[in-house]
Amino acid sequence: PVRRTPRRPGDPVAAGLVFSPLLWAALGPTSTAPDQPDTLSCLTPRALSGLAALPPGLVLTSVDPGSFLLAHTPHQALAGAYHRNVEGNVAALDALLASAPEGVAAARRRGVAYVATCDALADMAGFAATRPGSLAAALAAGRPPQELEPIALDGPWRVYRLR
Repeated sequence: PVRRTPRRPGDPVAAGLVFSPLLWAALGPTSTAPDQPDTLSCLTPRALSGLAALPPGLVLTSVDPGSFLLAHTPHQALAGAYHRNVEGNVAALDALLASAPEGVAAARRRGVAYVATCDALADMAGFAATRPGSLAAALAAGRPPQELEPIALDGPWRVYRLR
């Protein structure tokens, strides 16, 4: 005969924790390396409050902040990290990786109201490094094309209105 070991009420929870990213995040490093920006500093409601105060519009930025923009601002996001937004993600990447004039033209065709970036967004830094002549590189360098009008905001975001 096979004997079963009785289960305790917490056993399924304990077993499930092994597969939980929250557990591994809690056990991992607790600080960001000095040369690595903290992406989350761009994605909090407080960080997004300046952008949230602007009149609603479509925002062109990298893919990562899209869902945070939807949750914490009145804006629409061209790109976002959710699986059914393939067209918007491709459009945003095409605009950001194109030359600055071509990227602005692509944003205009899509009806973008704002182009936004935050220095701690790792994907934007990667775009700039990969495509030095791109719209992303111009934004990362703080030299937006003249078709983008800077909007003065508090916080980590640099936001531009299409002229």
